[in-house]
Amino acid sequence: MEKTIKYHDSKEMLPGIYICDPGKNTECSKTACQDLCFHTTKRKYAKKEALEEAERIKENGKRII
Repeated sequence: MEKTIKYHDSKEMLPGIYICDPGKNTECSKTACQDLCFHTTKRKYAKKEALEEAERIKENGKRII
């Protein structure tokens, strides 16, 4: 089973799922935005910090648990 990644804000993430930046995400209807939903599968809508963390993990070859 795939392990989860714990990002700086303590939200656990699966690989390929990013913390969403609602200001960037033009495709989302935002019906539960930042209330029930905080995630996106599209890198282009990810928060900058989430992308930086994903790159750091990729470079180090490790996941943070």
